Amino acid sequence: MKLSALPFALAVFVLSGGINSTAQTSVRQASGHLRHQSGLHRRVVAADFNNDGIIDVAASAGTSGPSALVVRLGSADGTFAAPLRVAQGEALASGDFNNDGNLDIVARLLPAPDESVLLYGGRGDGTFTPGTLIANYFEDAIVATADFNRDGKLDVVVSAHGEPSTGVEIVLGNGDLTFSSDAAHRTFVPTGSGAHGVATGDFDRNGTTDIVVANRDDRTYSILLNQGGLLFQRIDVAAVEGTPQDVAVADMNRDGRLDVVAVESEPSRAVILVDVQRSAFTVESVHAIGAAGASRVTLGDVNRDGLTDVVTANASTLFVDDCAPGVKGMNTISVLPGRGNGDVDDGSTFALGNQANPDGSKGGMASLQLADVNRDGRLDIVASDGDMFVTTAPDANFAPVVALGPDAALATNSVRLRARVSEPDGDAVSFVWSHTPGLGLPSIATPCVANLAPGSHTFTVAVDDGHGHVATDSVTYTIPGRVRAIPLAPGWSSRDLGAVGAPGRVRFDAATGTFAVTGSGADVWGTADALHFARVAITGDFEFTARVASIENLHRWVKAGLMARESASASSRHGFVVATPRVDRGVTFQRRAVNAGPTVSTAGSIAYAPPVWLKLERRGDTLSAYYRKVTTDGWTAIGTQRYAALAPALDVGLGVSSHIEGTLATARFDHVSLRPLPK
Repeated sequence: MKLSALPFALAVFVLSGGINSTAQTSVRQASGHLRHQSGLHRRVVAADFNNDGIIDVAASAGTSGPSALVVRLGSADGTFAAPLRVAQGEALASGDFNNDGNLDIVARLLPAPDESVLLYGGRGDGTFTPGTLIANYFEDAIVATADFNRDGKLDVVVSAHGEPSTGVEIVLGNGDLTFSSDAAHRTFVPTGSGAHGVATGDFDRNGTTDIVVANRDDRTYSILLNQGGLLFQRIDVAAVEGTPQDVAVADMNRDGRLDVVAVESEPSRAVILVDVQRSAFTVESVHAIGAAGASRVTLGDVNRDGLTDVVTANASTLFVDDCAPGVKGMNTISVLPGRGNGDVDDGSTFALGNQANPDGSKGGMASLQLADVNRDGRLDIVASDGDMFVTTAPDANFAPVVALGPDAALATNSVRLRARVSEPDGDAVSFVWSHTPGLGLPSIATPCVANLAPGSHTFTVAVDDGHGHVATDSVTYTIPGRVRAIPLAPGWSSRDLGAVGAPGRVRFDAATGTFAVTGSGADVWGTADALHFARVAITGDFEFTARVASIENLHRWVKAGLMARESASASSRHGFVVATPRVDRGVTFQRRAVNAGPTVSTAGSIAYAPPVWLKLERRGDTLSAYYRKVTTDGWTAIGTQRYAALAPALDVGLGVSSHIEGTLATARFDHVSLRPLPK
């Protein structure tokens, strides 16, 4: 089996001298418990929107597509009222943009092409005025607020990592909830490639607010020193080893100068940079954070010892290519206690989910913030999708308990193991499996093992809470002497097309009629394709329908859909109605009308993410593509393509391209139907 981790790292950039990089064991660990607030999706912004001195939360009401912006008003006990629809979009940030004492919300409209950044003015009662435009179309926008021109009015900086350029747009506020479009009030500042996380602070101590940006594509940090008049001096600092994801700013070593804490990917570690001569940065020390998937970072005194701690939100999931392939695991948060000298201690990691039910898995972590939600004087942790970790006074740490279930005799030669963990402290546990007679298993709660030999198989798991406690359990399964293999659907076959970096495959479940198609390939685009294709031949007109139940979200352009092509050549003429894993790309109809010619694409009028139904239809020399969200919807046409003398017999089937050369992505199709049409 193949295990593909999604690891991330933490980098601490201290823009001043005098730090101690020696790691020490800390007893200043965070404690608390998980609370989940329903009806909150994607990024969550915590602030007091109705001026009652209690923290409220704002977020999107939906997981994909156009959705309402909702606010849940807080109570003094840390509970929240039912969601109140106040606007449209996804919450990004808050601030008082017209100095009326009421907090406003910066939000992003979805989906593209209407992915604009707007400002909704707060009325002070939890409701908001209609939105005013800040900036147009910023893919996966990251926003920070500050006063960049020292006029006492709040401004906005938005990171932009899409085409045609990458950098940040700085937009000056007029102080009345509006923004001007002229060059005197906004500017685009280029950064390194793939601008993403952004934070602000006065790094050179000249009285103006500077900007730091994490650049994912070229693995750099851009520090933009504010020269006044919307002019910025850019200094790029190379990442230590990995890919920068996010940044935050605080005085980590108490020398009166701001430092930068950043999240890096592969490997997980904290990197400390020192500003030795005002603007010359050098690596000082490295510190592991102890959790994979850290994608957001924020700073504050979580354990109330007077020192700034580092908190990371971790998309701690793995893609495991076993007999039940998919993303597995659970999101987590990590709290690394600060030492006050620019370094941090080993911290605690907490699960954002029920480890007694390990089958659930969430996507990435979109936001992270500290706020005292229950007014007990302690900073609590507000993550994305309604997950909150309410901190408490330090407490004794208790051992976990793990259960694998009863021994059993199986009818097949595969088994999906489930380690159900009871963890009273909420610590995210790690897993180590052993097997008799000796298979290797990945370090997850739910590995799936196939092709077991007949006989007795004992699996043992040890779970470690990271605080000196280890719990174990074992289970024995008996495999019969003969097991039934499930073939691919009758008449179907599969193969890789074009230059793929990893071989694909198809699994067909005859009981449910579900195809699991796994493919690599850089793309289905241009003059040649690279994908895995499960196909069957058909002559004449046809109607081909299926539901794309799920697509592994490795990249926004993972493509999975229904294809008809003339041959197995990578440059063959084809039609391909495509679903993608995210609403920002939705459904498209791609086609190549000439062998080795260009590929053209038409997007659906409404952007849907899976599950979504697709239809590809042939009538004569014309292919037509359609889609719908549910079966009660009518089919919506995307486009048609007429081909010159289209071959009578075509290969029709299910195609998947991961868009990442050498990396496999899996999509699941059900309700697959191919029927000939009368002439």
